[in-house]
Amino acid sequence: MYDDKINNFIKQKKLKELEDLLDSIIDAGLAQQGNDQNIALFIRVVDDITEAIRSITFKNPFVVSNIMSTLIPRKLINLVRRMNILNKTKSVYIRTLGNLIYVSTVPHRDLLIVEGILEVLAPNLYNANNEVSLQTQSIVFFLVRTGIKRQSVNQSSFTILQPHPYLLELKRCGIINKLFEFGLQRTGGKESDSQAAIMIGWLYGGAALPKEMQSIVTNQLHQEIKTNTQNISNINYALQALAGLAMAQANHSNITANDFLKVINNIIKGRNIDIKKCALDI
Repeated sequence: MYDDKINNFIKQKKLKELEDLLDSIIDAGLAQQGNDQNIALFIRVVDDITEAIRSITFKNPFVVSNIMSTLIPRKLINLVRRMNILNKTKSVYIRTLGNLIYVSTVPHRDLLIVEGILEVLAPNLYNANNEVSLQTQSIVFFLVRTGIKRQSVNQSSFTILQPHPYLLELKRCGIINKLFEFGLQRTGGKESDSQAAIMIGWLYGGAALPKEMQSIVTNQLHQEIKTNTQNISNINYALQALAGLAMAQANHSNITANDFLKVINNIIKGRNIDIKKCALDI
């Protein structure tokens, strides 16, 4: 129902009308507190409009760029904040926010962070709904990954930024603590453990890991490198994380624990050029 309406807003450059539509939906939702029947209707409307926006923004930098020049991202973030409060967050809401992140320019991405996108993502990082959780983790992984390297003006080289440009914001909204507590201390799921350790390693590149994280994060990165024989990307990511952490002397004892330098030497002697290159950085 909303697809055609929103497409027309975009084509006719009537983005103010889309802003007003989002405002009216948010206001209607706030007015429905305690009324289960009306809240259910409100949620159906939110589902429809977010799916419509998700559809037109999917891999569409032109549409996203137009939307980012308006207050629509702020309205969407407020809408998801409202759904978080109702404990009704769905994957379509997270995917819609993800579409804005994935194809935005760096300044637009930074603007989304200023508008509070991390605060509405944080409660969903380990949501009981697995699809919501995975979508949220993918967005955070993308932000952390793209944040460690920023393309230079001439587009021909990259500069590794230290500290990580999103470190303070991710710490402030509780995402780093969630990655550590739920991703490394509670889940026991290998993929979740690995991703959490890799992200924390990337975030603290060039800096000392917090004391309570040092051995747990580096041990998980060691395990990923020693035991993962299938996922070459994850091995590279783990090596990159350790290389970044190795820039800070405070992390050295944990990185070299359990004869890990022997593992690095064996990798350097191996055949995989990409992995050897990452290992040499350590």
